[in-house]
Amino acid sequence: MNHIKNIIGRIVKPSSSQTGWKNTIMQNWQEIMGPLSDKIFIEKIQKDYIVLGVVDSCWMQELHMLSDVIKKKINENLDKPYIQNIQFKYSSKKIATISKIKKITPSAYEFKPLTNLEAEALSHIKDPELSKALTRFLQKCHHS
Repeated sequence: MNHIKNIIGRIVKPSSSQTGWKNTIMQNWQEIMGPLSDKIFIEKIQKDYIVLGVVDSCWMQELHMLSDVIKKKINENLDKPYIQNIQFKYSSKKIATISKIKKITPSAYEFKPLTNLEAEALSHIKDPELSKALTRFLQKCHHS
């Protein structure tokens, strides 16, 4: 199965080099950023700057300190240095974006069993639907 980014890249041909470099960044984001692609994602690319979404405020400071390195890494993957500035934005969209990129589906998780304390707390919930939802939530928390 193809990623949507690859399909769009074939369907929408860039009208000029002004948009082609943006597609290059988006298509190669995981390769460009390596392990950091789990921490940051593209919010917006405009003119000579990129806005990167960060879900963890602790990472905002670290990434800001690394902004020159990140800018250099991005520009190394382009035919010329288009990115001159990087902005970081706190965002909660990361989880959905990363899930799409990595093709994570709920069935792809290997859920760990709940702790005794968690199971005891969930046993007091009378609504079976709520109990099931909270159980899945806790299992996903253990997965992270």
